Amino acid sequence: RYEEAKIHAPPSYLREALEWIATEKEKYEKFEAGLTAIEILFRKRAVGWNEVGVSALRTLIHLEDRFATQGFDNTVLRSMVAIVVGQPSQLAPFLAETVFERNVAVKQRYLITSVLVNAARELAGVDDNGMKTMVTPYKEYDFMQPQTSKGNDSVHQPDWMRVVSQRVRANTRLFSIRPASEASSEQKKTIENRFARIADRFVLPLLKSRVGDHLELTGRDIPLLVRILYTACELLTLAENSPSVTRIALNLTSSVESLRYHEDPAVREVVVAAYFASAIVLPDETLAVECKPWLHYCISRINDGEEGERGRKLADQTIKIILMRLRLDETAELD
Repeated sequence: RYEEAKIHAPPSYLREALEWIATEKEKYEKFEAGLTAIEILFRKRAVGWNEVGVSALRTLIHLEDRFATQGFDNTVLRSMVAIVVGQPSQLAPFLAETVFERNVAVKQRYLITSVLVNAARELAGVDDNGMKTMVTPYKEYDFMQPQTSKGNDSVHQPDWMRVVSQRVRANTRLFSIRPASEASSEQKKTIENRFARIADRFVLPLLKSRVGDHLELTGRDIPLLVRILYTACELLTLAENSPSVTRIALNLTSSVESLRYHEDPAVREVVVAAYFASAIVLPDETLAVECKPWLHYCISRINDGEEGERGRKLADQTIKIILMRLRLDETAELD
């Protein structure tokens, strides 16, 4: 990129770093020094960290990679996550609302959903195997690039669904399908889930019913709709033992009600994913009351000859999880 790389001394203050990335147009080394410093300064809670969160997020959302910086997208993602985890109750709703703003590009909307998921995972304290960790570097999620072509079964199953499914099959997942007394001493080692108490601040703003005439979420903007709903599903599965988990789950399943027979298979699949996520986290008594129409819908997906293989497998998996949660077998009558 350059014959001789230059190094600039890092900024001493947050506001200085933010000014550098916002205004520097000529010196790439100054821009990159400022960008690299932002995550570090927020993690250290440098002076003003709790005063500039919103403005810092806005700057990063709209920041241009004007010097073709190596690892630019990942650095921006990491920086935004560091900002959000410092003040999640205030900043998560702001980001969720920003997803729907008129002056935000599609790539930026996708970035925001990735930030919300990564911040929630850090606050929940789990990695892909359910163990406490710090995800470094923050990865991109394959499921965040939904395909919506009819009959397309090439989309990978979302990471969070694969992980939860593995836990269910092994009967060792973090959620209480079996009595705690049966769990091993290793499984009994729990970690604080800081996300649980504020999960509604992340999820509910994503489920707003009115988004403005600049977006057509059930039309031309279907990929964004699918992405948002998958994000909400994963956030819900991270809300283990949240006092608001029932409200979140029922809001999610209500939000997908009108999408159950959408012509796009990706939309129908995310409806099933919403039932899957809700079945994982709802209390037994609530699940027993709510699950009947979910089961009927999943059965209809399996029996629909036009449904793709992926959609049928997802529906079958969801049925099995619901029946397992309710301790029923597959011969149980639904009526």
